[in-house]
Amino acid sequence: MNRHTKLLLAMLLIGCSPAIQAEGYFTSRMYTPYPPGCVTLPSSQEALYGDNIFKFWSGSMWLEVVQKVQSHDPLKNLSQVDVDMYRVGCAEPGRSVIMVEFKLRPETVDLPYSRIVLPTFAGGIELMYYPIPLELKPVPNSWGQTPAQQSLTKQTFGDYTNGFDDPHRFTWRYVLDTASVWEQHLMADLYNGEIQLQMHRSDGWAEGFVSVPATRDVLARNPALPLNGRLSGTWVEEGAADQGFLLTFANPVPPSGSEVSEPESAEMLVFLSWYTFDSEGRQLWLVGNARFPQGETEVSMPLIQVTQGQFLGPRPDNGFGSVPPASVGAVRLSALSCNVLELEYDLASLGLNKGTLKLQRPAELETAGYPCRDYDARLASLSSAQDR
Repeated sequence: MNRHTKLLLAMLLIGCSPAIQAEGYFTSRMYTPYPPGCVTLPSSQEALYGDNIFKFWSGSMWLEVVQKVQSHDPLKNLSQVDVDMYRVGCAEPGRSVIMVEFKLRPETVDLPYSRIVLPTFAGGIELMYYPIPLELKPVPNSWGQTPAQQSLTKQTFGDYTNGFDDPHRFTWRYVLDTASVWEQHLMADLYNGEIQLQMHRSDGWAEGFVSVPATRDVLARNPALPLNGRLSGTWVEEGAADQGFLLTFANPVPPSGSEVSEPESAEMLVFLSWYTFDSEGRQLWLVGNARFPQGETEVSMPLIQVTQGQFLGPRPDNGFGSVPPASVGAVRLSALSCNVLELEYDLASLGLNKGTLKLQRPAELETAGYPCRDYDARLASLSSAQDR
């Protein structure tokens, strides 16, 4: 029995108890200033977005570096750290994520024991008055990380993003996000506009100011949309009456301390349920699931047919029993936008041949203040409003 079948059987036979502890992979806070699924893990970022990034600052800071042998005087622990800051474009026009990368200079530190004490950030239009606190996060909030998962990565001291392999030796990469415990938040429009950043190191010394250009002035819209939790929900094929799909994208929570508990190793989980009819008009229920790396833009999965159920009851003995169900087909799923999915299916074994569907939501979804509509639909809506 393959992994997909085992996982699917567990989800079907477990009754009313959840088979997998998982997060829904939406934004964990309503104040997250970038759209869900905009950025992914460092190993997938370049393949997904290519060069759709804009570096707006490159320089160095004197930061405290924790080493194997420490001085009690923090000033004697300062080392020069190279810093790059850049915006990464999202699939939504005018939206991006600010990322900050720190790189130690090997000749000035005691490796592999060195760790950077991160500076604090604040941002706003005019920093003279009410700068809004910002935080460096090892993982984006839109990955749906639980507090237990976030505690696996140090938020005060940097963690190695890419180990000691060139060209990323001694490098840490963070998302610059809104703070978690303040009443004020840098909302999406301000975060994506032209802002000023203020930086302070651990002893309170101001490291200076950095001007951040507006997203719309430096970045294009990304055509690729990674599969993520805001694609969960109900989907339909236009013109196909009384049938549709239920989709769930989740971020499985791995056991604490396991290798897969590291964000770089985490996988996504998708579960699909398809309600339709066979060639003779009888109701047909197909389900499938798959695990896939974060940052992927498409996923394939086998389908099995669900039969022999009973109203509000467990699966009867004449159901699957000890014999695993056979696959009756397969689908490939990809996102054209956050409100349009493409589904390629192969149901030849059921006499339903092969085909491609364009799935849409019965109602548009809005997540964390972002209308989940594709760019062309927004333009058409604006043009229609102007004509009236």
